[in-house]
Amino acid sequence: IYRRPDAPYFEDELGFFNGTENEIFEIITPASANARESVFLEGRESVSADEAKSAASEITGISYALWRGGESENDNGIEIYTLTNGDTEVDICKPGGFIYRIITPQPCDSTVYGINDARKKAVDFMKIHGFENMVEIDSKKNMFTAEFVFVPQINGIMLLTARIEIDICLASGTVTYFDASEYI
Repeated sequence: IYRRPDAPYFEDELGFFNGTENEIFEIITPASANARESVFLEGRESVSADEAKSAASEITGISYALWRGGESENDNGIEIYTLTNGDTEVDICKPGGFIYRIITPQPCDSTVYGINDARKKAVDFMKIHGFENMVEIDSKKNMFTAEFVFVPQINGIMLLTARIEIDICLASGTVTYFDASEYI
């Protein structure tokens, strides 16, 4: 006969005094969900390389004609278009045309914006591009940039495996780095 060891178990600590077992595990289960299993890209129509270039132009303000690349490639199971212009690189998801990653080094040699201004710019940027219900979990102010890490909050639970990193130049208030590869 199998006998459970006397070691404490997670369910022994719950006690279910705040609800039934089914109610509690409905709350706990989403915390272990994988971002890849989310519905963020499901059912999204594929965009063309030209549409990706248009999106990159809209995001950065760089003329459509100046973008190079645009070949579809696979990054961590997601099809993306990688577009470059000088030191600037923008990756756009083929399904849905969402921003996947932006790297745009800028000369940040003075400080005009504070960290709170940068935080607002980061949140506004994410909302404009479809990243809703994000919660800041980390931030750091460097000499001329502010770095933030956000995760989605779904039904009150933060999905820590789906982080977005965004850096804001404190001189110009522009996004110098954006990475949603773990979110998408």
